[in-house]
Amino acid sequence: MKRAIQLASLAIMAFSGVAEALTEGPPRPITVAGCPSGVASFFFAGNIGGPAGVCSYYMDWQGPLSLAGSVACYVNEQKALGQTSCLGNRTFEAVSAVTSAPDCQGFDRFGIPGDVKLILGEAPGTPALNGIALFATSPFLPQSISIL
Repeated sequence: MKRAIQLASLAIMAFSGVAEALTEGPPRPITVAGCPSGVASFFFAGNIGGPAGVCSYYMDWQGPLSLAGSVACYVNEQKALGQTSCLGNRTFEAVSAVTSAPDCQGFDRFGIPGDVKLILGEAPGTPALNGIALFATSPFLPQSISIL
């Protein structure tokens, strides 16, 4: 009986209204400096650094033009306080920070692929990631980025 109540509690937490900024699978539009810059799909890659570490996601960034193809980027989402597993972190409604891992690539506001550093944030109740993108082609010009 006690186990059934625990499982029911987990099921309710999993389907309650939470901020799912890193929703896996479906493509999400990206804008850089207010210009359409393709779409991103996220896929869980792993748990890095143990209980106080990060949840790593592979981001497939498809360019704004079909001929541009797609580029790869790994992003890391900090675990929320009290959430030691990535599964728990995905179902916990909390403000979170997302940063790119080394060798991340993306498309700038002109649709040109290149190396990029991302610093993004998410908030409860909104599915968007907003922040700053710093492209290697213009390292002294931080650009706004939104992943809806």
